[in-house]
Amino acid sequence: MEKLRSRLNALPARQVMELAVAGLSSKDIASGLDISPKTVENYRALVMARMDADSLAQLVRMAIKIEERP
Repeated sequence: MEKLRSRLNALPARQVMELAVAGLSSKDIASGLDISPKTVENYRALVMARMDADSLAQLVRMAIKIEERP
């Protein structure tokens, strides 16, 4: 668990990950952060690679695990 938490804390695009996990679309995230949807996609890909997640669903499960444990 600590390994997941340390990977999460090292992410430059953590805010994008949090919004994606919350269910927002790339377009909505881009609009809210005033960045392009392509930048959101790039950040999402970076987050998934750094978290070693194969899918957004797996990333969501990881985020839930991290939040469950203090």
